[in-house]
Amino acid sequence: GHEMTSIGLLLGVSAAKLGTMDMSITRLLSIHIPAVLPPTSTELDVPHNVQVAAVVGIGLVYQGTAHRHTAEVLLAEIGRPPGPKMEYCTDRESYSLAAGFALGMVCLGHGSNLIGISDLNVPEQLYQYMVGGHRRFQTGMHREKHKSPSYQIKEGDTINVDVTCPGATLALAMIYLKTNNRSIADWLRAPDTMYLLDFVKPEFLLLRTLARCLILWDDILPNSKWVDSNVPQVSTQNK
Repeated sequence: GHEMTSIGLLLGVSAAKLGTMDMSITRLLSIHIPAVLPPTSTELDVPHNVQVAAVVGIGLVYQGTAHRHTAEVLLAEIGRPPGPKMEYCTDRESYSLAAGFALGMVCLGHGSNLIGISDLNVPEQLYQYMVGGHRRFQTGMHREKHKSPSYQIKEGDTINVDVTCPGATLALAMIYLKTNNRSIADWLRAPDTMYLLDFVKPEFLLLRTLARCLILWDDILPNSKWVDSNVPQVSTQNK
């Protein structure tokens, strides 16, 4: 069918079943997400943008449920490596961002009370997606699919933060929304030296600052002093 119609339909029915874990809608969305289907299933030619919409839809249907399997799949999809197929190499940023947004929706506001999925080390994994490091071995039923390297993109065994950082930052912000968790908020603090600041893209710095403020919700004040407190000190000193 028409791509935009499919996107609108998937998002619409998902929003209508917000937080219900409705099985019929889950099945409808799963058809459009290869990561949710069994490895032996027939692969459908689903347009990339429709896949992105379906991932966001899963987040809406499972909002606030902290559903283990859904959270595990979405966490892995944020850092999905580029595969041998061309569709895993284009527009990876939008897919990773959608997976991060969906994971944030599934675990919305749960903070450190992620009962049943604590062994997934969700915050630590998201932090690694945000700052980089060695890629962890793919687990789950799709690990065989990711064994073959991409022929278009050479990333090695390190995480490409240009792809994973926005989704991971947004997921952390939503999971710890209004929890006032200082330790997680400190992960999102801007670097305190000019040298380290040069390694962070301006748009990522904006996202981190926004995420930090969403977590430390009770610290927000309606004055310029609070706004200035969120500007990296090192940048004001070097004016």
